[in-house]
Amino acid sequence: VELSSGEVIEGDAVIVTVPLGILKRDLIAFDPPLPAPKRAAIQRLGYGKEEDDTGAVMNKVILRFEHPFWPNINERLIVLPERPEDRGRYTNWINLIPIVGEPVIAGFSNGKQALWQDGEATDEEIVRAALASLARLTYRTPPQPTGVLITRWLSDPWALGSYSYSSLGSSDADRRDYARPAGERLYFAGEGTQAGEYGTVHAALHSGEAAAAAIYRAFHQREPNLGNLPWR
Repeated sequence: VELSSGEVIEGDAVIVTVPLGILKRDLIAFDPPLPAPKRAAIQRLGYGKEEDDTGAVMNKVILRFEHPFWPNINERLIVLPERPEDRGRYTNWINLIPIVGEPVIAGFSNGKQALWQDGEATDEEIVRAALASLARLTYRTPPQPTGVLITRWLSDPWALGSYSYSSLGSSDADRRDYARPAGERLYFAGEGTQAGEYGTVHAALHSGEAAAAAIYRAFHQREPNLGNLPWR
């Protein structure tokens, strides 16, 4: 593997886990080139914003407060938008207190609202919109957050989107072609390689496990022991 700095890293095999958008834009050169079916599958799968100006993205705003003021439940919190045009603007929230043990809550933006968050809105506008949604959810004026984390996956040059989707003309076969090794040393993993539950962290995790297990079989000619993996 030759990095942009000119440094060369050698190994018996490599697992390519870069976001699908990086591969769709040919930002990585492969020598020899990837097989034609794999290249075609990568282009058919949906990811980020496409050349015809269609596409999809999801972004998050994560807020930390001094004290929680929302229901402390292990379920998704949903609030209807104030106007139809606000659909997708922080109408879904996840209470993170059971996970991180701190008064933290995460909101999602999708569709046009996620594009607004990614390319137009300032941090202040995003926080203001998120607090307005929480006000409708809790029927009270939220305090100012003590910490804010905002994603802009589409404009991130190392991501170019949030996760894959099934675009018009794509199929599960494309995901299988994307996942298939190229030769004996080049393997692929990532949520987009999974025909089931793509677009999730656990799909990415399982794809990495599958690629590592395939390398083990190829080099050791026996089945790997996966029983000690922490997620099993």
